[in-house]
Amino acid sequence: MRRLSYLFQLLLFCLISTGIQAQKPVRILKHPYQVRIERLYRLNSPFRETNPSITPDGRYLFFMSTRGGKEWSERRYRPDGTHEYDGDIYYAYKENGRWSEPVCLPPPINTWNGEDEPVVTPDGNSVYFQSWERWNFRRGPYYKAQIIGGKWVSPRGLNGGITQYFLDQEAMGKELATDGMTISPDGNLFIVATGPYYGNMDLYYSRRGADGKWSYLRKLPISTPGNDRHPFLAGDGKTLFFASDGYNGFGGLDIFKVVLHEDGSFGEVINIGSPFNTATDDECFIITADGSEAYFTRDGDLYYAKVENANPALKPQVTVLLAGKIIDAKTQAPLEGSVVVVNAEGKVVARGRSSAKGEFSLALNDLSGRYFVSGAATNYQPNTVRLQVGAITETVRLNVVVPLTSKAELARIEEEKRRAEEERRRAEEEQERLRLWNMYREAQAAATTGIMALERIN
Repeated sequence: MRRLSYLFQLLLFCLISTGIQAQKPVRILKHPYQVRIERLYRLNSPFRETNPSITPDGRYLFFMSTRGGKEWSERRYRPDGTHEYDGDIYYAYKENGRWSEPVCLPPPINTWNGEDEPVVTPDGNSVYFQSWERWNFRRGPYYKAQIIGGKWVSPRGLNGGITQYFLDQEAMGKELATDGMTISPDGNLFIVATGPYYGNMDLYYSRRGADGKWSYLRKLPISTPGNDRHPFLAGDGKTLFFASDGYNGFGGLDIFKVVLHEDGSFGEVINIGSPFNTATDDECFIITADGSEAYFTRDGDLYYAKVENANPALKPQVTVLLAGKIIDAKTQAPLEGSVVVVNAEGKVVARGRSSAKGEFSLALNDLSGRYFVSGAATNYQPNTVRLQVGAITETVRLNVVVPLTSKAELARIEEEKRRAEEERRRAEEEQERLRLWNMYREAQAAATTGIMALERIN
């Protein structure tokens, strides 16, 4: 028995050693100050929460939950025998430093078939997500839905090379599964974790071309033979976080960070270290654009960390957070509309929409500090406001108000101008008439004076 036990221990040691050697070596961050981790009891449930997404300003948090409780909810069993319900997308908003109760997005976004992997746009008014509900007919399995007039409109499939990739996988009889997706703040880079759900996944990417179509999915070079999941692109559009067991770490899935360069290459892959990474699975890391707050999941729960004093290497690159409001120039009432930000060279650096409250929030990677913010709304004249703050060297928050004049008000102003012009024309005509009348009277008086002088001579 001892001999067998020794051989078993030796075999186990060899297997572990082989696994360790197979992992790619990376640097592990050390944090000079203690970083406190908190479980978000207000957002968590007895069921699984995962795949969070946050607006760059940290105000809106979207995530998937299997808590059920909806008329379309169906119970499902996991391999370990526990049950949960089909996934639904929830969101919460932060007010006075406190998260609201989670709100479940309504149909047609959430369905009985399970929705997951929400990615909220920087302005908070659109959400990308995944759904397998008739995905091949709806140009899915990834969609974008907008909130217009306070209501979520029917989602539209991303289509293109993204849809074609999954159609090809289905045609080859491969398992269709994903676990985490992210889209850059400018909406042009898509990254997804895909592969067998209970096996090793890889990270794939797609780019949106000038024609608006997505390219065919290709594997990222940072992907490993191990399990790579839950990508997240920060507000700078360059810093990518993901979970993997293919690099050395603390055990299970660890959270890693890497920077995407302008030429498409990647920088150094870094393990973000303790207390974020432990011997269990740590994943779904997200961070605000200013690098002050982070969120991640562990054991099916959402966690929060204030990371202002964490190692600076953890944080995204410098970003401009632009918050603003579109209002009626006369009444100051908020307006729902579109926003475009252009730099001094005329390049569009951000797009978005304002909410029903008129508010918008955007992340700018252009650090010139010179911007033209244009707002537009239905039945309003577009307007542009200039911002000039000088070159930016650290993440800053800028605020702007874009006043718009309604077409009705413009018509009223034009009518007033027309009436004023008419009054001016009439006044000028009256003045001309009086001038001519005076000239006539003066001429008549002169003639009379002349006649009288002639009569005296005669």
